[in-house]
Amino acid sequence: MKPDSTQERLVLPGTVFAWGLQAGSAAKLYAQLTGRPCRICNSLSDVTASQNDVVVCTTNELTPQLMYKLYVDGPSRGIPGLIFASTPTLLDAVCRSQAAKLAWKRAVNPRRIFVHTKLGFSAVSRGTDLFISGQEPLDSLLPLLSSRASILSIFAHSDGISLDISHNSVLCPFVDLPPDPDEELRPSCQVTDRCTKFPVMPSIQDAKKAGWILPLKAVRAEIGIIVSCAAVRLCDGVVYPAYGLAASLLHQADFGAIVTTWRKEPGTADGVHVNALINELSGGKMVGVAAAGLNRSAF
Repeated sequence: MKPDSTQERLVLPGTVFAWGLQAGSAAKLYAQLTGRPCRICNSLSDVTASQNDVVVCTTNELTPQLMYKLYVDGPSRGIPGLIFASTPTLLDAVCRSQAAKLAWKRAVNPRRIFVHTKLGFSAVSRGTDLFISGQEPLDSLLPLLSSRASILSIFAHSDGISLDISHNSVLCPFVDLPPDPDEELRPSCQVTDRCTKFPVMPSIQDAKKAGWILPLKAVRAEIGIIVSCAAVRLCDGVVYPAYGLAASLLHQADFGAIVTTWRKEPGTADGVHVNALINELSGGKMVGVAAAGLNRSAF
């Protein structure tokens, strides 16, 4: 046991909903670990999740219909959580990992870190807040991403698979986890073995050696706010949704909770449109309630 951590038995409010034929085992496990009842859903109309609830599914169940039901047409006072992974085995592992993070009471780094990847300025510190830009050197950027900040907000471009983290570097899910060679709907970089994030299109190995692509495991925070387009990749017949950024973050990074989107969202490089969300989370408001407030806003 870590000296700054204690573990407790969880009894949390809400219900765990299993959506899809492959989610039952993981949903029951997560329900048991978090002290909630579990409901097996045979049709989308059965997924009546709202505040305090959690929906568990595999990535092949990530559809616009599901997302609209949960986050657009559903109750507005609070939205449910969503846990997903590509296979039942991996889904079990992600559910177990996320439940463990809820059970461990560890000392929290009070720092909030704001990463404005599209801007260029020297780091600015204000109390416990730190603001960095796309020009932050790699040797200082990586320790900050791994510092387990209470809130790590990243304002960046994403193609739904990787995430620009500086002017010269990209967080990439394939640094540590190669794709399934039998999967037909692979990203183009994995078909060509060329990193398509840079104009020279280096080989994947050369991009790794140059430090241009960085592993997702370097990112650790209590709450991650990923302000980018389509981080949750839905089934579209183009790229398998298991390769989506949010799915990779759940598996490879270390977050207690992630707030992000499946859509192409309007926003500004300074991220002012999520200030209220960040401040509500810092004030202790539940993630689902704070995120619902953002969904109701003009943005």
